[in-house]
Amino acid sequence: MGNEFLDILCPILRTKTTWIPLYIYFAFFLWKKYEINSWKIISTAIVLAAMSDILCAQILKPFFHRMRPCQISEFSFWLKTFSHCSQTFSFPSCHAMNHATLASFLFIFIPKLYRWLLIIWVLSIAFSQVYIGVHFPTDVLGGMIIGSMIGFGGYQWIKSNMNTKL
Repeated sequence: MGNEFLDILCPILRTKTTWIPLYIYFAFFLWKKYEINSWKIISTAIVLAAMSDILCAQILKPFFHRMRPCQISEFSFWLKTFSHCSQTFSFPSCHAMNHATLASFLFIFIPKLYRWLLIIWVLSIAFSQVYIGVHFPTDVLGGMIIGSMIGFGGYQWIKSNMNTKL
C-alpha cells in the first residue's frame, strides 16, 4: 500500500504546527462574532483540548496498553517506513481525540457553510495517522468518538453555565 502524493502529504497533515493557521482563523472568527464572550469560548476550547490530551495520554493509553502497528514486526511487510513511530501506546489516537474534541466543540459556533472544514480537518488527521502506520483504524475511530463526546459536553457546559448567548 502506498502512494507518492500521500507519502508526502500525510506526515504534514499529522503535524500539529500545520494546523496553526486554522486555529488562528477559528480564534479570529470567534473574536469577531462573539466579541466580549469570545474569551469564554476560546478559553473553554483550550481547557477541553488539554483535558482531552491528559485523558488520552495519561489515562486511556496506559489503561488499554495497545501496541502501535509500526511497533509490531508482523506488520512491517506492509507498513511504510516513516521517521516517527512513538514508543507510547496506540489506543486511542490522541491526535484524533484532541482534534475531534475541538471540532465538535467549535461545530456549533462556526457558520454552517464552513462546518465541512471541521469534518475534513479531523478526518484528514485520522486518515494520516492510519496511513503512516502509527495507529490502527479503531484507534482513530475511538479517539474521534471520545473526543466528540468531550467537545459536545463542553458545548453543553458553556451553553448552560456561562450564560453566553449562542
